Formats: sequence, C-alpha cells, structure tokens
Amino acid sequence: MEYLHTMIRVRNLEESLAFYVGLLGFQEVQRIESEDDQATLVLLAAPDDIESGQSEKRAPVIKLCSEWDEAKRPASGERAFAHVSYRVDDIYAACEHFLAHGGALSRPPRDGRKAYLKTLEGMTVELVQRQPAQAPNTKWLSMPDIGTWND
Repeated sequence: MEYLHTMIRVRNLEESLAFYVGLLGFQEVQRIESEDDQATLVLLAAPDDIESGQSEKRAPVIKLCSEWDEAKRPASGERAFAHVSYRVDDIYAACEHFLAHGGALSRPPRDGRKAYLKTLEGMTVELVQRQPAQAPNTKWLSMPDIGTWND
C-alpha cells in the first residue's frame, strides 16, 4: 500500500493556495479543470516531495478540490478526515515559522515530537519531528491548546 494524496474540498481556492503555498511552502504540481468532477483540482507537493509530486506518479500530494457549484463546497468547520501528517526536521522551527506568519497552533509541540495546526477550513495538520524527538522546551510547555484537533 502506498500513500498517494489527501483530497480536501475547499471553500475558497485562492485563500487555500495562500495558506498551503504561501504559508507552508507547498508547490503546485498540477491543475485540472475537471468536467467530470465539475471542479478545479489543484495538486500540491510539500517542499521535500516536489520531485516525486511532479513525477508521473504525482504522489505524495494534497489535492485541493474547488467545486464549481458553490452550494457543494464545504460549510465552515465541516470535516472529511482526521488530519494529514508531515515529518519535519525541526518541530520548533516549523512551529515558530507558522506562528510568525499568522498561523495558530491547536496543540503546541510540548513533547518535542508533535504539533497540530489548523487550516482555513478548520481541518487538522499534524507535524511530526524527524527522529529523535527534541527535548521539551519551556516556551512550548506553557502554551495552551486552542480549540480541538483530530489525531
């Protein structure tokens, strides 16, 4: 079994692209105007997955789905899955970057191993520290959770 993509139905494609591309550093690898789906599909690869995302396999990627019929787009807070997960080299640096650019952590990296972020659609993104886990840091230990996350 091999991970290919996670599809996310979005309310506003441009705002979602600003989040994934502008804030998290993903790169658009393909855009499809799908008559069959009646939607615009945008495949995004994470920075370390750009080469494989651009390959014929087109994986691993996130597929943003923007329905042409606005009535079919998800309502605020609607969820279709638990979360997507990405491994990072430095969990603390990744969270600092996210916070510095206006993001909010649902669960900070208290254990030096995991953190949870929220997307504009209210879904959960899990960040996992590449092994070994970092030592707990006082700044993150005292930071409260915000809302909920799906793990």
